[in-house]
Amino acid sequence: MSPDATLAVFAGVHAVRAVEPSGRRAGRSGTPAGPGRAGRRTRRTTRTRIARTTVTPTGLRRLLRGRPPRLGPCPRPLADGEPDPDAVDEWLVIDAADGRVLARADAQAAAAGSLHLSDPADPHRMGLSIGEGQDGAPLRLGTWDGKDLDVTYVEGDLCLLGVSPSGDRLMTVSHDQDALAVRDFDGLVLDALEWDAESVLSPHPDAPTDDPDETPVHWDWAGGFLNDTTLLVSTEECDDEWGQARHWLLDTTRPRALHLISYPTPLRPADGTRRRHLDDPLRVRRRPARLDGRDVR
Repeated sequence: MSPDATLAVFAGVHAVRAVEPSGRRAGRSGTPAGPGRAGRRTRRTTRTRIARTTVTPTGLRRLLRGRPPRLGPCPRPLADGEPDPDAVDEWLVIDAADGRVLARADAQAAAAGSLHLSDPADPHRMGLSIGEGQDGAPLRLGTWDGKDLDVTYVEGDLCLLGVSPSGDRLMTVSHDQDALAVRDFDGLVLDALEWDAESVLSPHPDAPTDDPDETPVHWDWAGGFLNDTTLLVSTEECDDEWGQARHWLLDTTRPRALHLISYPTPLRPADGTRRRHLDDPLRVRRRPARLDGRDVR
């Protein structure tokens, strides 16, 4: 959805479509079928597919799986047969109005999935967190100047969790989930703003032993900024075996400023419940499981 809600973008396997609130299609960018297969776009006839799309005020950002052998407004898929050893993913900037490719860059990755996070203060800057399964987690930081897409290839395997409200800070966790860090938009760790899970996290209180080898702790691949200096982080994945999931506030301005969040009632993840604890009694709002006959969970 565009920031002004005038455009929604739907990414399919072979095309990105921009749709207005009326339902009229405003633009389209796609990957045509291979030679001799005009009009047939299936997983068997093309190796180029769209992995992720994000709408910004300046256009679409799209990660395209499979590098086309030529440039142009409508990329051509790779040939059938064995995978091309030189094939990599591309990161594209696309005009939402007519589907033209405005800029493109080699992502130097082989994505199984990806996630865009934009700079709240500058829509021309965006982070691209790429998942390659067990093979790694490349992080790319892009800046579009209206003509070229300049990409920073951040060293290491990192998952991008959040961008601060100012856009000056990034929150990352390592692929093996042992290190949480705050970085600048060049991908460099800011002074002393990196936390090793085993050094700062305590074992779950309901775990049967305090032996770290028996009750390992690690950060989740989830979190974000509450403001430029406060992080919301979680350890649900490693806590799940022992009981109640834990969430933490991390004040980056002070040492040893990791605070466990307490809740007035036990959490029940993924049931659609939102809680607000104000001066008056706790208010619990639960999203209905079905709406107009549709499952909305």
